[in-house]
Amino acid sequence: MSGSGPPEPGALFTGAGGRRRLAASVRKADSLARDGRFDEAALRMEQALQMDPGNPAYLLRLAGVRRGQGRTEEAIDLACRVLDAQSRCSEAQEFLLQLYLETGQYEEVINRGKHFIRAVPNSMQARDLMGAAYLQLGQLDKALQITSELIRLDPTDAVNHFKRAVLYQQKGELGKAIREFIRVVDLDPEGEMADDAREAIASIDSFQLRQIIALAIEDRLFRAKLIRDPESAPTEKGFFLSSGGVATLKQVDFDGLGDPSGPGDQPTYH
Repeated sequence: MSGSGPPEPGALFTGAGGRRRLAASVRKADSLARDGRFDEAALRMEQALQMDPGNPAYLLRLAGVRRGQGRTEEAIDLACRVLDAQSRCSEAQEFLLQLYLETGQYEEVINRGKHFIRAVPNSMQARDLMGAAYLQLGQLDKALQITSELIRLDPTDAVNHFKRAVLYQQKGELGKAIREFIRVVDLDPEGEMADDAREAIASIDSFQLRQIIALAIEDRLFRAKLIRDPESAPTEKGFFLSSGGVATLKQVDFDGLGDPSGPGDQPTYH
């Protein structure tokens, strides 16, 4: 019983309309929580649990309210109580993973997430939280693996393609990164991430173009290949440009590039 002094449950929920009043009280708690009035919502849920102790749905609602109150450890305890009663409750499992992530318990997210995925193989939420935990731990390869699993489950989700692009970029795999950013734009050209993806593509193109031009100055054979075939020649050196990057490369006057011994030579553009 909470020390906040709610009335005895029988005074509110007995009689013919007791169950209806209980359901209405829970709905009111949900409404209060959505409005950020967590203390009032908590009181309502405490009353509901007095009437129906151990109800997993009510415990999970109260856990959400406790999280809103900033009482995260209590929220974790409540979510664990739900899982003690219903070990396969996906909502409680995913909520608990979220709480562990928010409190910096990254190994717990990963370990519990692996166990949960074995039981619910297609859980997107669990994988997403595990990926965030791996990223926080600096384990980019593991984060990339999880993100690729998410894309396998839903190939049309631009958000996960964007995440994979950023991970490739952080790993220095710019060709793969630019392909993923292009995929983001193709999947959702008007989406909120499309502009960020376009900026990333332009930035990666610019970085690679500087490297290509510097290499062309040093390597006459590579320069000759660029003049003959500016689309394919960069790939031989491990570069991958967007169509816009290729268009910019075609404007470079490679014939005007000097030898390495010629100081101050700069590429010119038509």
